[in-house]
Amino acid sequence: MATVHAIVGVGMTREALYVAATRGKESNRLYVDVEPEPPNAGMAHGPAERLSAREVLVAVASRRGADISAHDRTSAVGRQYLGIFAASLQARRLRSPSEPGRM
Repeated sequence: MATVHAIVGVGMTREALYVAATRGKESNRLYVDVEPEPPNAGMAHGPAERLSAREVLVAVASRRGADISAHDRTSAVGRQYLGIFAASLQARRLRSPSEPGRM
């Protein structure tokens, strides 16, 4: 494929966008759909919501398609509990007197 043309919509995952944006040998063309069709388009009233290209790309960048590995999940939970533990130590230090005459 010399040039890849891809339509980017709000439902796309960031992994799919990466593939679409990196497969062309000569160039990659991304066309951003700024007027996504609502889920219940037949029942919608009024004009469809119009998004900016930036809003669509931010939505795609935040949509993760791959599963989170057990290692990444464990690391995230560990960091969360470490933060709670550090906060509780800080609170104890603030409650207990550090100098003999201080209460």
